[in-house]
Amino acid sequence: MENRVIEFGYSSNLGGVEVFIKNIIMNTSIPIDLVATTQDKIPFEDEFVANGSRIFRIPNRRSAPMEYKRNIENILREHPEIKAAHVHLNSCSSIEALEAAKKVGMQCIAHSHSSNSNFNKLTKTLHTINKKRLNKLADVRLACSDAAGHFIFGNSNFEVIKNGIDTEKFSFNHAYRDEIRREFDIGDRFMLCHVGMFAPVKNHEFLIDIFASVVKKHPDSVLLLVGTGSETEKIREKVSGLGLSKKVIFAGRRTDVEKIMSAADAFVLPSHFEGLPLVLVEAQSSGLNCFVSDAVPEEAKLLDNFEFIPLDIGAEAWADRILSAALNTDRASASAVVAAAGYDCKLTAARIEEIYSQQIALCL
Repeated sequence: MENRVIEFGYSSNLGGVEVFIKNIIMNTSIPIDLVATTQDKIPFEDEFVANGSRIFRIPNRRSAPMEYKRNIENILREHPEIKAAHVHLNSCSSIEALEAAKKVGMQCIAHSHSSNSNFNKLTKTLHTINKKRLNKLADVRLACSDAAGHFIFGNSNFEVIKNGIDTEKFSFNHAYRDEIRREFDIGDRFMLCHVGMFAPVKNHEFLIDIFASVVKKHPDSVLLLVGTGSETEKIREKVSGLGLSKKVIFAGRRTDVEKIMSAADAFVLPSHFEGLPLVLVEAQSSGLNCFVSDAVPEEAKLLDNFEFIPLDIGAEAWADRILSAALNTDRASASAVVAAAGYDCKLTAARIEEIYSQQIALCL
């Protein structure tokens, strides 16, 4: 059987890591498998299977902590055609996949996608303990930004891999703009958008405060939120309490984010921390004005209509910055600029394929 690579870290939530892995699977010639820790269908599963990927399902680490690593080992031992493991990480708190892969003699690729984490005491302890061990387990160290690399790998060497996207797909499209604005009855209103999981790191509560300040100054505004997560109901309650229910759209999980980007006038990301958000590359490819927490790495800025704003200046100041910015009238040219900066998924996939080929060769 043909030599293969296996991916760890793909969840049932459609986020940046999932889109990154999808872009790799669909743009490389090396067969790629995935481990899923859910019995539910994962995002893009049908496309992956049609493309030749296999999905191995095991119980998640939380429900079966003692069996988790053993289950991974069993998969890898039963499938010797898998030569390398690509493990996607937001912290060092869970390195079982790397340990299992190394135990069965595979090449290990560790890939950092975050520059910080909301640590509880146990997670912080595990992160600290595992950080040194991780560097010994990883044959290749990759990161989405310098900050993400230093967070996971410390002073060890790593390579920054740009979070490439399908720039053509995310180029501004008038037809998409009209379609989404009709779907949600937005008309000609000023539209802000946010794409991200409803989790504390994304800072949705502050985002709603920002939007409330925008509405006070520009009542004919709307905020569209894409994503799901543990804090969804909490944010719904806040929106209702502020009397904004008719102006805030909870769009849930969407697979047409490129259309929503074209429909919007501004993208707002007040996160507490990020690695290098794929959604920011997508938003810039669509020519959107971007207003972003200064906790996001500087490498995220690819276009001039992108502003870093400190979180501590308050919601009203954010609203002023958003409303004072001139709308970008040349959105159609943005995707070419993003592609020229090296953020096209085909370029990213080509580099990843080189790495996979090198690691597979070491196992032969």
